Amino acid sequence: MHLTIEQIALATSSYGDFDGLEKVPITKVQTDSRLVQEGDLFVCIAGQRYDGHNFAQEAVKKGARAILAHTPLLDIEEVPVLLVEDTVKALGRLALYVRQRTRARVIGITGSAGKTTTKEFLFSVLSQKAKVGKNYKNWNNQLGLPLSILKFDGQEDYWVLELGISEPEDMDELGSILRPDIVVITNIGPCHLEGLGSVSDVARYKTKILDYLENESWAVLNKDYPPLVKEARRRTQIKPYFFSCTDKRQRFWGEYRGCEGGRGHYEIGINGENYSLALPWIGAHLTENISAVAVLAHLLGYSGSEIEQGLCQARLPEQRLCLWTKGEWTIIDDTYNANPLSMRAAISTAAELAKDRELVLVLGDMAELGEASEEEHRKLGEFIHRIGCHYVFFHGQNASFVKEGLKGWSGEFYICHSPEDFFSFFKNLNLRQAVLLFKGSRSSRMEEYVKKVKN
Repeated sequence: MHLTIEQIALATSSYGDFDGLEKVPITKVQTDSRLVQEGDLFVCIAGQRYDGHNFAQEAVKKGARAILAHTPLLDIEEVPVLLVEDTVKALGRLALYVRQRTRARVIGITGSAGKTTTKEFLFSVLSQKAKVGKNYKNWNNQLGLPLSILKFDGQEDYWVLELGISEPEDMDELGSILRPDIVVITNIGPCHLEGLGSVSDVARYKTKILDYLENESWAVLNKDYPPLVKEARRRTQIKPYFFSCTDKRQRFWGEYRGCEGGRGHYEIGINGENYSLALPWIGAHLTENISAVAVLAHLLGYSGSEIEQGLCQARLPEQRLCLWTKGEWTIIDDTYNANPLSMRAAISTAAELAKDRELVLVLGDMAELGEASEEEHRKLGEFIHRIGCHYVFFHGQNASFVKEGLKGWSGEFYICHSPEDFFSFFKNLNLRQAVLLFKGSRSSRMEEYVKKVKN
């Protein structure tokens, strides 16, 4: 980012006394005073636990050249204080100011599951021939998206940015900042129903991002989800490229061929040509992510071999289907978050890995499902019953509903209140080999269970 204090004031509609420093350049934007360095802009964010306004003086001492605040800071006289009504919204306006001046082609990725995986896959593929910017991990909300954009240096060819929503107004706020040139929607499912309503509403709110596409823009969409197709076709201004993971008659399609030798085998169809990919990733659910990336990369001029190479080189963040193996034991750490779509995908992958070994599921609540929570957790139990596994450990208030869904199942079910609870049960099973899947929503803190077993 290369902006002056004056430009930042203009972009954020702020007011304050520049003291003759309006032409002073700002190096980076920080919201954490501990990270401030000489030349930064410090933005005061009022969070649930901390209020950044209380750390503004510390930021000045560390070298901040200006402060962006929504509360007057009368004790700061050394640097300009730019006042706005809302610092988070001001960050969004600043990010839009930068977006409108970039030469990069901007790609927005959304969906109910697989956003981060798709982003990382696409980043790896495109980076072979271009300079690409992306969100850090899953900084995909009204704070994370602007901060990601403001970290770019302005020399990128592409921006690959994921967008996450949980409330009806979220996509309008994110879309008005990003104004993408290309949109990818991976899927639609029962995710964040507490805020968004029904699955049909999820499709409606997710596809709002299409309203922010400019002329000559286009979108890559998953045709396997009727609510998504219905909402996309209501927006006639876009040029959609549909792919399917269930119908090989489509112009673009993908298929999972199984796991062999520790690699996942995928078949991709693009404009009548088929590509066989052997990747260091396993699971049928990844077919959606891989297909979306393959279609988009093809449309951007990448060859089949470049797509395969880029996918092989991709790196996923921690707690995203990360495998840890010791002897005949395999731990799958997929603890970052959970919703019904991603939970079923992870369980299916774990079952495929287990084969003849015992399968142990260590699961936590799927949060933010609203009135659908009981039913979705019953369905989770029913799904586990169909997949087949030996042991289920469950942490959370929805354990009884999962157990109801397991009616008639021959395995063993345990309710856990802590990692210590789990381990006291688990060690008495006297297993010699097993595959353990750990997954749950953030509120369940299932990563603590992973640590307990690894230790």
